[in-house]
Amino acid sequence: MKIDKGIPIPPRSRRAKYPWAKMQVGDSILIRKLPITSVTPQATRAGRALGATFECHGVKDGVRVWRVK
Repeated sequence: MKIDKGIPIPPRSRRAKYPWAKMQVGDSILIRKLPITSVTPQATRAGRALGATFECHGVKDGVRVWRVK
């Protein structure tokens, strides 16, 4: 097996499934078909990465997430 040197690692191509970075304080999104136990960790990780805070509440149609900071 040949060993290659100097090959750069390609950037990660992960796109956010939800528009966390575009949200401003007071904005909210409705996420349907997912339980709050799945949405909350995603919002928490996004908030840490962005220096933001998101609050999740179960509502009639799904989970609503607000940017609060």
